[in-house]
Amino acid sequence: MDYHPGLFLAIIGLLIPLTMAAEETLLDTRNYTTDLGWPTSSYGWTEVSTHDENEALLRTFQVCRIRSPDQNNWVRTPYIEVGNVERVYIEIRFSTRSCEGIRGIVSCKETFNLYYLPSEGKDNLRASHMDDTTYTKVDTIAADERFKPDRVKTNTETRILTPLRTRGLYVAFQDTGACMTLMHVRIYYKTCKEILKGLALFPKTIAGPELTSLLDVSGTCVANAERMADSPAPSLHCNGAGQWQVPTGGVCECVAGFQPNEELTECNECPAGKFKSESGNGLCKDCPVNSYALNTGSPSCRCKDGFFRALDDRADASCTKPPSKPILLESLVNKTEVILTWNEPQENGGRADITYTVSCQRCDSTFTLCDACLRKVDFFPRKYRLTTGRVIVKDLSPFTYYKFEVYSFNGVSSSSGLEPKFAEITLKTNQAAPSPVYPVRIMSTTSGKVELQWDRPPSRVSVVDYQIRYSSVHDTRTNVTKDLHFKLTNLKPSTSYTVQVRARSKAGFGLFGRKSAFRTKPKVRVTIIPVHDNLLPHADFETQTKAVEVSQINDEVNTITKPMPDRNQLILAIVVTCSLLVIAIGVLLILYGRRRRYAKSAVADFEKYPGFINSSVDLISTKTYVDPSTYEDPYSAVQQFANEIDYRFVKIEQVIGKGEFGEVCKGVLTPSCQAVAIKTLKAGYSNQEKLDFLSEASIMGQFEHPNVIRLEGVVTRSRPLMIITEFMQHGSLDDYLRANEGKIPVEKLTQFLHNIASGMKYLSDMGYVHRDLAARNVLVDSDLVCKVSDFGLSRVLEEVGDEEMAMYTTRGGMIPIRWTAPEAITQRTFSSSSDVWSYGIVTWEILSYGERPYWEMSNQDVVHFVDSGYRLPAPCYCPRILHCMMLDCWNRDRTHRPTFKHLVSQLNRFLNDGLCFNDTINNRPYREQEDCIPELLDLSSLGQWLEQMHLLQHKPAMLRSGCVTAEQIMRLSLSELEIMGIEDPRHIQTILHEAQVLRQKIEEVNNKGIAV
Repeated sequence: MDYHPGLFLAIIGLLIPLTMAAEETLLDTRNYTTDLGWPTSSYGWTEVSTHDENEALLRTFQVCRIRSPDQNNWVRTPYIEVGNVERVYIEIRFSTRSCEGIRGIVSCKETFNLYYLPSEGKDNLRASHMDDTTYTKVDTIAADERFKPDRVKTNTETRILTPLRTRGLYVAFQDTGACMTLMHVRIYYKTCKEILKGLALFPKTIAGPELTSLLDVSGTCVANAERMADSPAPSLHCNGAGQWQVPTGGVCECVAGFQPNEELTECNECPAGKFKSESGNGLCKDCPVNSYALNTGSPSCRCKDGFFRALDDRADASCTKPPSKPILLESLVNKTEVILTWNEPQENGGRADITYTVSCQRCDSTFTLCDACLRKVDFFPRKYRLTTGRVIVKDLSPFTYYKFEVYSFNGVSSSSGLEPKFAEITLKTNQAAPSPVYPVRIMSTTSGKVELQWDRPPSRVSVVDYQIRYSSVHDTRTNVTKDLHFKLTNLKPSTSYTVQVRARSKAGFGLFGRKSAFRTKPKVRVTIIPVHDNLLPHADFETQTKAVEVSQINDEVNTITKPMPDRNQLILAIVVTCSLLVIAIGVLLILYGRRRRYAKSAVADFEKYPGFINSSVDLISTKTYVDPSTYEDPYSAVQQFANEIDYRFVKIEQVIGKGEFGEVCKGVLTPSCQAVAIKTLKAGYSNQEKLDFLSEASIMGQFEHPNVIRLEGVVTRSRPLMIITEFMQHGSLDDYLRANEGKIPVEKLTQFLHNIASGMKYLSDMGYVHRDLAARNVLVDSDLVCKVSDFGLSRVLEEVGDEEMAMYTTRGGMIPIRWTAPEAITQRTFSSSSDVWSYGIVTWEILSYGERPYWEMSNQDVVHFVDSGYRLPAPCYCPRILHCMMLDCWNRDRTHRPTFKHLVSQLNRFLNDGLCFNDTINNRPYREQEDCIPELLDLSSLGQWLEQMHLLQHKPAMLRSGCVTAEQIMRLSLSELEIMGIEDPRHIQTILHEAQVLRQKIEEVNNKGIAV
C-alpha cells in the first residue's frame, strides 16, 4: 500500500521530539568546595570531604551508627527557591555498606528515606522540626549496589516532586540504621530550550507538571519575516519532559526581497541580480528580461533604459517597450469611402497587446495645412483601440485631400511617456459612387428562371446601369441592365443561388448590396400515353409515344414529338392537357397526405424570405420544414434538398477538428476558390451513422438565412461522403468568447444575441425545433456574424469525460441538461418554447464570455436546483435589461416565455437605445468572482437558514436572484435585499445580522489550524 509522504512526516512529527530538553540546576553539591553546613537533627550525620574517581573534591555526608538501636538521623538542605517550576527532579548519588558479614551490629539497614517540605520562604520555622509529621515522604530508596570493605560501589537514583504549588522547598534525608554516604545531591528542573523553527523564535519554556502536559507556546517571526496574512501566530507545544513537539498555528514567511535558508531559521537578502516581489518562502528569482537589480534585498527589478512595465504588469513580468510604427499602410479609395489596411509593426516591443488608433485630417493639395476631419466621418468598426489592421472610413467629402495617421500602442505606451509611432498615408477622394442596392426581391421562380426586382438606390447620383451577380456552388455569372428588374434564365433546377445588385454611375460602380437567396424548382418528367389515330376521323393508324417535360409552377411545356398531321394536333392537345391535370391533382394529394401524416409540428407557419431582405418586403414563396425521416430512401431527401457536388471540385486543405461523424476540414471549391468547411463520414460507419449524416444534410439544405449556417452541397456519389458548408472563420462562439474575454463591448455582444434570435426565429417559423441550442453550436464568420448550426436529429451516446456534454438519452436524440428546459428533461417534449429556454442560457454564456452554465454543479444538482426555482445570476457587469430577458426565457410555464419574434423585436429596441446598457448589475471585477470560500449551504439549508429566522417566505425571491450558496448569502447587502423585493426593515435587519454571523463562522473554519 502506498502512503502519502506528507502523512508519514506528520506522524513522525508527533512521535519524535523536535529538540532535546534542557536542565536548569537549582542545587548541586559538587559545585561546593567548602563546608555545606546542612542542618542535622542529631550527631548521626557528619560532613566529610573526599575525592571522586576523577580526583575532584566532593563534600559528602556520612552516617554509620549500626551498633546502636533505634536510629533516626536527619539532614536537610537549605531553602531552595524554584519560582514557577511545578516539576522538580532530585538526583542522589550514594554508597551503602552491605550488612552481610558485619559482626556485633544491633540494627543494620540498606535503605534510607527521602522527604521534602514545600515552603513560600526561607524563614519557615517548621523546617527545623525534622520529623515525618512535618515533612512529606517522597520514597524509601534502596541500594542496587552495596559495597564491602574490599570494593566500594555507588548508586544513582532520581526522584520527581510534582506538582509544586509553592515558590520553594526543603529536601531532607532520614537514616534509620544504615552505613552509607551521600556522594552528591543535585536538584534541577527541565525546560524546552530556546529554538528557531519555521522562521520563528520560540523562547525557553519551563516544562509542565506532568509528562503528558502540552504547553502551547507562541513564537515570534525572525528578522525580515512576517506572519502569513490572516493567519494566527506560529506556535509549538512544550511537553512535560522539556521537549518541543507538534507545530501548530500560523506560518512565518520572508518579506519581499528576502528568502529563507535551508533550515528555515533566518531570512537572507536576495543577492544582486535577483528579486522576490512578495512575501513567501519561495526563493529569489533572476531578474526578468530587460531588467536589473544592483542592490541586495530587491523586491523588484528596475527596467533598463528604454524599457517599461505597464501599470497592471506583475513585478515578475519582463520589461517591454512601445511598438514601432505599423508597416505596409495601404489605402483603397472607393469614391468617398476609404479602406485602410496595414501590417503589424516590425517590433512589437515584446508584447502581444497591440492596438491601433486612426487619425483623420482634411488637407490642402500640398498636405501642409490640415484640420481634423468632420464629425460625420464614420470609422468601422471604430477609430480607437483597433485590434486588427483594417478600418473602413465612410462619409468622406468628394474630391478632397485627406491625411491618415495610424498609431500603434501597447500596454506600456501610456506609462513610457514616449510619443507613439505612426504610419502616414495621403489620398484624394473622388465623386461618390451610388449607394448599395438592397433589397433584391424575388418575384417568381421556375426550374430554370427567376424574376428579380429592386428599387433605385437612395443616393442622388445618376445611375447609368445595374450589374447583377448571381452565384451557385458551380459558378458565378454577371448580367447588366438599365431597368429596375431582370429575368435570370438558363438556371439549373433544384439549385440554390445568391444574387447581388450594384449600381454604376459615371464615377464607377457602387458597392454590392447584401445577398438575397433563392432556390430553383425541380423538374417533373411526364410520359404521354400512346394515342392511336384510328380512334379519330381520318386516322392514319400511326402510334407515337411523346415525352413531355413540365415544370411544377408557371413553366412552359416542352413536348418532344415528331411532326404530325394537322388533324391530330387538336386531339393531342386535349390528351396532353387532361394528362397534366390528372398528374397535378395526384401530386397535390400525395404531398398533402405526406404532410398530414409526417408533419413534425402541428402548426404550419408561412415564411418571409429568409432574412436577406427587409421584413417589410413580402415574398411570394412560403416554406415549411420537412422531416427527412419521412423519406423511405434517405438519398431521395438529400437529392431534393441539397446540391450534389462533383468530388473533383472539392479540395481539402487541412483538418481543423473532429466532428460527430468524422473529421472536419477546411477546403475550397474550385474553380471559384470559395472557402468551405467539409464534414466527412468516418470509415467503418454504421448504417445508422450514414442515415444520421444524410439527414443532417437534408435538414441544412432546407434553410436559407444569414444567421443559419448555409449548406453549399454534398458529395454522395463517391467516398468519403461529405457535407460542404460555408466556412466560418472564427469557429464556435464559446471558443471565440473565451479567447476575447473582456474585450468585446456589450453592444457587440447584444448584436450576437440579435443574430442568434433572428436565426432561431427563422427556424421556428419553419416549424423546426433545434433541441441543442448552445454557444458551442453557434459559429462566427469573418464579419463577426453569428449563425446557428448543428442540425443532427439523433446521435450515438458515447462515453465522454466532460460532464458538461453529458446527456440523457431520449427518443430521437440526447438532452444537454444545462441548456434544456425543465419540461423537455422530465417529459421528453421539445418545442420552440424549450428552444427559448436554451436561448436564455446562451445569452448568459455570451455575457459571461463563455463561462460554463451552473459552473461545477453536477447535472443532477442542476435539475434539482432549476426545478426548485433557482435561476442563474447575472454575469458581472450585465445590463439589467438583458438579465430580465434571460429570466423571461426561464419562465417555468413555457406558455409564458417570449417567442423568438418578440425577442428579435426586443433586441432591436435595445440596440437602438444604447443608453439602456448603462444600468448594470453584479458590478464586481472579474478577479473577485473566483472565491475560495467553502460552499457550506446547499438549496435545502438555505430554506433551513431562513426558517430558523421565521423568514421562509423570502426563499423564492432569493432563489430568483441566484442567492443560494454561503458565499452569496454572507455578502448580502441592503441594496441587494431591496432589489429582491424585501422591504420590511425588521426582516432586512435580521437577514443582514445572520449573514454576518455566517461570515464569522466561515472565517473561523478557514482560520482553524491543522495538526501535522
